[in-house]
Amino acid sequence: MEKKLISLVLAVLMIMSILPMSAFAAQNLPESEHPYAYNMSETWVYNGKKGTKAMSVTFSDDTEVENVFDIIEVTSSNLGTIGRFTGRELAGRTLSFNDSDFSITLTSDNSDTGYGFKVTKVVEYNSERVFPSVKSDEYCDVIEDTDSKTITFRPSSKNVDGMPLNFDIINSVYWVEHIVIEEGFTGDVPSFNSFRQAKSFEIADGMVLNKSDFYDTAFYYDHSNWENNSIYIGNYLLLLGSGEKIKDGTKYICRDAVTEGTVEIPDSVEYIGECNYIDKVICSEGSYAQMWAEENCVTYTIAEKLKIKFKNPIINIGTSLSSAIEVCRKNSNSDWEKVTSYSASDYRANKLGAQTVTIKIGEYSTTVTICISNSDEQYINFSDPILFESLIDNGVDSNGDGIISVDEMESYDGYISLNSVGDVSGLEYAGPYAKIEGYGCNAPAKDVFALQDYRSVEMLEYAKRNINVYSRFTMDNYRDDIHYSSSNPEIAKVIKGEYKDMICTGKAGVVTINVSCAGISKNFKVTVKSADEPMGEKTDNIPELLSKYSYNADGSFYIGNQRVRFDSKVLMSTFYPARNYYYGTYYLTEDGNLWTLNEGARFPRKIGTDFAKITTFDDYSGSGLALDKNGNCWELNDFELIATDVKDISGMFFLTKDNELYRCYDTSLNNEDFDTFKNVYISSDVRSIVKTGSYGQCIYNKKDCTTYQVGTGINYYFGIGNDPKMICADKFATDVLSYLSSYYYIDEDQTLWELRSDGVSDKVADDIVQFSNEGYGFLDKDGRLYSIRDLTRNNGKYELGTPLLTNVKKLSDRFYLDKNNNLYTSIYNYGYSLCWGMRKGEKPVKIMTNVVDFTEYCYSNVIFTRKDGSVWTWEMPDNEDYYEKLLDAYSERDKIITDEKTGIEIEFNDQFDKNVKLEANEVSDMNSLKLLNDKFGKVEAKMYDISVKKNGVKVQPNGSVTVSIPVPENFSPYFHVCSIGADGKSITTLARSVGGGYATFTTDHFGRFAIVQNSNAVIGDVNADGVINSADALRVLQHSVDIIQLQDAAAKRADVNEDKIINSNDALNILRYSVGLITDFSEIK
Repeated sequence: MEKKLISLVLAVLMIMSILPMSAFAAQNLPESEHPYAYNMSETWVYNGKKGTKAMSVTFSDDTEVENVFDIIEVTSSNLGTIGRFTGRELAGRTLSFNDSDFSITLTSDNSDTGYGFKVTKVVEYNSERVFPSVKSDEYCDVIEDTDSKTITFRPSSKNVDGMPLNFDIINSVYWVEHIVIEEGFTGDVPSFNSFRQAKSFEIADGMVLNKSDFYDTAFYYDHSNWENNSIYIGNYLLLLGSGEKIKDGTKYICRDAVTEGTVEIPDSVEYIGECNYIDKVICSEGSYAQMWAEENCVTYTIAEKLKIKFKNPIINIGTSLSSAIEVCRKNSNSDWEKVTSYSASDYRANKLGAQTVTIKIGEYSTTVTICISNSDEQYINFSDPILFESLIDNGVDSNGDGIISVDEMESYDGYISLNSVGDVSGLEYAGPYAKIEGYGCNAPAKDVFALQDYRSVEMLEYAKRNINVYSRFTMDNYRDDIHYSSSNPEIAKVIKGEYKDMICTGKAGVVTINVSCAGISKNFKVTVKSADEPMGEKTDNIPELLSKYSYNADGSFYIGNQRVRFDSKVLMSTFYPARNYYYGTYYLTEDGNLWTLNEGARFPRKIGTDFAKITTFDDYSGSGLALDKNGNCWELNDFELIATDVKDISGMFFLTKDNELYRCYDTSLNNEDFDTFKNVYISSDVRSIVKTGSYGQCIYNKKDCTTYQVGTGINYYFGIGNDPKMICADKFATDVLSYLSSYYYIDEDQTLWELRSDGVSDKVADDIVQFSNEGYGFLDKDGRLYSIRDLTRNNGKYELGTPLLTNVKKLSDRFYLDKNNNLYTSIYNYGYSLCWGMRKGEKPVKIMTNVVDFTEYCYSNVIFTRKDGSVWTWEMPDNEDYYEKLLDAYSERDKIITDEKTGIEIEFNDQFDKNVKLEANEVSDMNSLKLLNDKFGKVEAKMYDISVKKNGVKVQPNGSVTVSIPVPENFSPYFHVCSIGADGKSITTLARSVGGGYATFTTDHFGRFAIVQNSNAVIGDVNADGVINSADALRVLQHSVDIIQLQDAAAKRADVNEDKIINSNDALNILRYSVGLITDFSEIK
């Protein structure tokens, strides 16, 4: 009997050991706030009971975070990361794992939030359990080996026809470090992103892979698996680095593996997946790559067997061929080897200019164009044909003779792309204003770095910036070859990060940064300034800030540091340009005129008169509204009339004279009825619009003394997101903020109320002047900032808690000005939201002192004025802070003098004498015009004699000056600025920039200057640069879709078939002419 009792007890104990210890514990189950906060990173910890060996954790069906951007990470002390989840991946899901505790970390960004998470059940086990990780279908056997941390997918006995691999993740796969897919599957493979700890893969041939299916794996993040910005899995190319060569032996180019450029594809490749955007293929005759290129209409060339390299870009007259060029042949290993034995024909060492030479080795031959120079005419030979073709396409060859001279290269101020360029020789002659784009270059680091330059930097204390902003071009392909040192690291130094190199400042001072690469060194200066920046003399002439980075100063309108000329004072703008590029950004001036200005355009364009008001568009619509003085309402994407008898507008809402409120929807957001607008009725008997905001929010007052709020959403297809909500009665509200299940509003007596979900309003506090929507803050009249999240309520009375800030004079969501005129921000999570930063214990960062006013725009950007009349901007994109002076102090702005007759301006960069006077006269001199014609061909020119006089006597500048000359409206962007020598016999081409309708250049002397463009442009030469090529076809296409508007002579040159319509047919014929398919446009008429 005793033995039976003992056996029974043991059996009960065994049963208890395999049953859950507890389905819930005394401690609270982890749960976030609902909704959770912006810009947060918070962790909840749960510890199981003593003896717990395994757990199952269940999440509620409501669990959800913003998809992709917000993350829930589950970890345990022994296993590390169990899973990282986004969107609704955890909704209703149970995670099971062998450990005695777990932690949940919720990380959010600055945009949308959601419910968050809630753990509804935790089951604890006192013994380890077997939790299968992956479940597949009948065609696949899954073998899980936890000892080797390997999971193998093997075709089952039923998979005789090569069925695709298919599986579902049913539990944590964070233990998996190695994945094997055996031979026998075909077609697309599923995503492996759930296998975040997977460090290696073995994948049999015949699969179809996509690089995005590996983005979140440890394999993809391990830099040792990358080769020159390219990554492979066995015979599969997942991603090709820009400008890189595909490895020999590669069989499969996966989906979306190549994004751009010219690519040489080896003969081993037997499959190229979809979405590979290859501009040009280099391949062998009869290869799979050639067949693919032909089937997909991709340009291809047969791989060269011979290559010519110039020993020096300048080949002087009399140079022998062997001294001019180096000949290389591709060997059996596909490597280039130098050869000295070859035959050449047609080379003449004493022939000035271009000549074509044929080089031959055995059965292989190639032709090369060689340019011979003398002391007067110097031409550049480029060894890399990709670079040369790019320079020609970009218009460096300004006279269209097919070769590039040193003068043309030095005066060029456009873009130079190094994508797929392997030899940069010849670019050492590029002028300082040429804009080099280094992305995708694969030339030797030493040659590329020799072209590099860095400009001096001014930064605030304890700031950081990407060094690429101050380099001539980015060298991302060469970051491992670049090294930095500082003369005083306490002031500033460069820290190499994983993806970018940052200039990081400390205390105020001046420091020299040394940058070295491949034995070459470059230096630049970093000046670190305190926020207590000295300023000029105080003035009452403080510029008026408008939207974004625009402002009025001294009777002129500025965008950034560029002055834009309007007929009268600018009152308001639409902040952003319209989606329809033709209309750009709208501006309303004091005289009631409505204007548009395209990005990069030189002059605003007047499109209407007698307007009273314009609005900027909301977060998603590419439009705003305009109201004229006759009550007509217009949408500002295509400038179309949408309503009449309107008395007010705000955002995308308008109020009619019959007191009806409407929302205007941009229906293109639904991918239906593109570029059309539909008006949706909201309410009647509306007295006024109080405020509009993001996501179609509108607060409005009704005639019965009530205030309503409605959220109309952004999408016409879904209609109004909810019914209008009455916020208050008897008194109007001036602002409304929703938080959780309550609405908070400020009434016209500056009293803050809470409208609870039961419909009852309770008074919170008096003397509240505004909300800070980001972070749910509110400001009282004494400058104290509180957070709604800190409110407590006891016995019907509200306690506000400790103020987050005091002494606030002006407040926005991310910046504030204190009563001592100091401007601050919070650097919490990239500068987003003061309230969140203060609640997280962040100390505000002082940006600058003696600030008069500021306007926040674009999240972490601010424009502000100081007491000396200067205008500044500060921004913090990607956790980097930048500040810039846009406009000098008022006392310094008198260094600019203007000639009212011609509009020419001179800014004295060095010493300035207030007693000087500018004289500028337009001249028409035949000798000067002949000189210009001799240099550029037949030209159209504006010539000016510019002088400065002191006491009636001409004087020259003491140092350099900046001259700005108005660009004639009929000039194309392809014009030159020249200085004509005092002897009337010499011309110097000057580097110039264009902005605000002016050509600007620097000089150290006054005299005769000219703006010049070719006037002998023929039909097809749309941009009048003397060459008919793809650049002309592009401008025709841009005109046909309203991106630009060709005028007058340019429009005539674009209509090559003379059918009175400028469209894609004209662009096609220009392209045909440029490649020699037609020789005269009369052939197509």
